[in-house]
Amino acid sequence: PKVQAIFKIQASILRAFQDSMDRLGFTQFRSPVLMGVPSESGADLFEVKYFDTKAYLAQSPQLYKQIMVGAFERAYTVTPVFRAEKHSTTRHLLECTQLDGEMGFIDSYQDIIAVVETVVRDILGYLQKTNAADLELCSATLPKLPDGAFPQIKVKEALKLIEKRTKKS
Repeated sequence: PKVQAIFKIQASILRAFQDSMDRLGFTQFRSPVLMGVPSESGADLFEVKYFDTKAYLAQSPQLYKQIMVGAFERAYTVTPVFRAEKHSTTRHLLECTQLDGEMGFIDSYQDIIAVVETVVRDILGYLQKTNAADLELCSATLPKLPDGAFPQIKVKEALKLIEKRTKKS
């Protein structure tokens, strides 16, 4: 039952993300996982033999998001991405499922923050309503969100907080 609960929660996160993005006027698309050229420069790649040539596992759907924004203005995808980065921890992600959106024509970064806040609230609200028993079975608690806008601080302020809390300079 606990393993089933994990997969039910994962399915609910995906469903809530898709419902939220659809409601916000985004159009879903599927990006390829195999690419003829790397999607990001400077990163280690997973190269695969593709018939008589080379291909790469996608590191990011960025190129395809930018193309889709030209057609739809607001686009999103749910896709696996692969990172062949060297690491020394068991928690490093070589493959993850990316929930990714792209918007054209915004007035400021606050437009993006508003979308992110809405989607996060929608996902957590859906989980609370639909998966309370699954969360309890996994001893998981959802974060408490502020009633108003999410707090915002500048990167410089965040670095000072980290430095203060970790006593590193």
